[in-house]
Amino acid sequence: MSVLADATWDPGHLNEALETLARQANLVARATPALKTNPGRAAALANADDDTRAHWVEQAAQHLGIEAEPVVALHSQVELFIERAAPALVTIRHAETQGYLAMLKGGRTVTLIAPDLTRRKISAAALREALCAEIETPYLEPLAEVLANVRVPEQRRAQVRQTVLAQQLSTSPIVHGWLLRLAPRGVTWAHLAHSGTPILFAALIALALVQQGVTIVNWGVIGRGALQGSFEWAWLWAWALVMVMGVPLQMLSSVVGARLSVIVSSLFKNTLLFGMLQLHPEEIRHQGIGQFLNRVMDAGVVESGSLSGVLTIFFSIIQVATALGVLSLGVGGWVSMGLLALITLGIGILGWQMWRSNETWVDTYRGMTNHLVEQMVGYRTKLAQQDAALWHTDEDAELAQYVGASEHAARTSNWLAALPRVWMIAGLASILPAIVWQTVAPTTIALSLGGILLAEQALNVIVANIHNLISFAKAWQQIKPLFDAAQRATDPGLMLNDLGAAQTQNDSALVTLREVAFRYRERGRLALRDASLEIFDGDRVIIQGGSGGGKSTLAAVVAGLRVPESGLLLLRGYDRASVGLDEWRKRVVVAPQFHENHVFTETFAFNLLMGRHWPPSEEDTAEAMQVCEELGLGELIARMPSGLSQMVGESGWQLSHGERSRLFIARALLQRADLIILDESFAALDPENLERALRCVLNRAASLVVIAHP
Repeated sequence: MSVLADATWDPGHLNEALETLARQANLVARATPALKTNPGRAAALANADDDTRAHWVEQAAQHLGIEAEPVVALHSQVELFIERAAPALVTIRHAETQGYLAMLKGGRTVTLIAPDLTRRKISAAALREALCAEIETPYLEPLAEVLANVRVPEQRRAQVRQTVLAQQLSTSPIVHGWLLRLAPRGVTWAHLAHSGTPILFAALIALALVQQGVTIVNWGVIGRGALQGSFEWAWLWAWALVMVMGVPLQMLSSVVGARLSVIVSSLFKNTLLFGMLQLHPEEIRHQGIGQFLNRVMDAGVVESGSLSGVLTIFFSIIQVATALGVLSLGVGGWVSMGLLALITLGIGILGWQMWRSNETWVDTYRGMTNHLVEQMVGYRTKLAQQDAALWHTDEDAELAQYVGASEHAARTSNWLAALPRVWMIAGLASILPAIVWQTVAPTTIALSLGGILLAEQALNVIVANIHNLISFAKAWQQIKPLFDAAQRATDPGLMLNDLGAAQTQNDSALVTLREVAFRYRERGRLALRDASLEIFDGDRVIIQGGSGGGKSTLAAVVAGLRVPESGLLLLRGYDRASVGLDEWRKRVVVAPQFHENHVFTETFAFNLLMGRHWPPSEEDTAEAMQVCEELGLGELIARMPSGLSQMVGESGWQLSHGERSRLFIARALLQRADLIILDESFAALDPENLERALRCVLNRAASLVVIAHP
């Protein structure tokens, strides 16, 4: 344990461990400012609880421009974590060791960064033993007695002991820590370089060029053997050898391409999900479910087309260039090369026309999808309230427009598909006189034939993938706003302990609004005008007013969901830029109105605790259950076959309006925010459950704002 003890960072130097690990893992640019270190912060981290340190690590990672993802590994997952998780910060608790390990590299031999900045190596088995010691130690002595009593042979006891422990502790959380990685702010060069993509891409290009060379040699061998007028076994063996060489090259190319596809897809998905979470509410508030579904389908098109279409066309262009080189050595010479260049230009022109004709087709298709989904979602309403004769209004017009656009695109596609055949005829015609009059050597004719066939194969591949490329480009237009949102710069604000110090040293209000104005659209009507409000710790505030008076808008502004156009908005005396948007939303939590809140198709526990780190601890689950009991949801949980683990939502257990409302209240309370805003959360409750919910909220909310109708 001495090596492990020497490599352990104490909690007071958690900031140094995080920054050192990030920089040595090449996750942080050299120009990135270092984290501030001072005795006060070290003391605060040393005395802080686990939740406070977790918040601090996430904020510190934002300052460094990286992402620290919380991770929990179960007993059955420890070996896999040690092998693949690095770089990671890992909590270590042992009789001799308390603190954090900075894992730089995983595998059978793990590389740790010690507090003296040296690198220490330790076997994966020793690290696993240290990580599992705290939970396994209480079982060792009783287990040893049992094994001795049942007379298990001494040489087998170690194996049996590990098997029993694995069975008993398989679902016990062992590893707590953070995985460090680049923030998913777009697929940048840093992401590609860190994942090894440039090397894989270079290898793929090299393999493609080698395969082209093998193909040329293959055609040369065939031509020399077939056109010289006599059969020789030497040429057959040469051809067989060349063919055999192509098999491992093709297999290796497939492996490299698959690996590259997995990496690019992973980067794409991370960026896409991150961008979704960065979208402003105003950017999607006017979009329907059908438009969201279109965007999801377009995301799949972009992901599948990122390599299958784009790279295929790229390598086909390389093949065309190779064919031009082969044709320059053949019979037709510059004539054949010129014809191939003209045909390739024609494919480009028709491809552009196909792009233009597809614009109407894609827009019509998306409109039909949006309309169909909206009709399906609103089917029950239409069934109850709309005349059946009006259910299919405008469908015929939409279908006619779709069919017309499809026919126009199909005509262009047919002309495009014919061009490779035109090339084959033109290419053969250019060398036909030489074949008929036999004015050149058979090898030269073989080269020309090989170049013609090579170009025809490449042109067919290009034509076949142009539609995929167009679909990729059209889908990218829908997905690009998500990537743009992912690249938005976000200020992480103050470090957590600095804001905590402000809470104790600053006597200002919890939330301050002074002459705040807000409008949803530029030059639109003001939804808020000269709004002023102060909320102090422990306050209980009720905001009443008629519909459309701006109550929900005010709640969204206070919670950081909307950005005011003018005025002053402060949290404990600091503006949002100083605090940071993420920290603001952790300290001010709003339960939106019923139509803007959602029950996810997940477990009831997830819907309760989604505002905390997942998976939850036993304490989190116990607290969630207690809150549910106080809100009157205990009977509901008892009725559900799986209790808190019951799947709920649209495809799970159906919740009533009142049960959903209390779930939303519980979700907000369990986030432990400084201020909780409930926007008409009690409107659907009967008097008995309303009294229960009010009692629970008043007892648990540190500060409270309730929005209600008069």
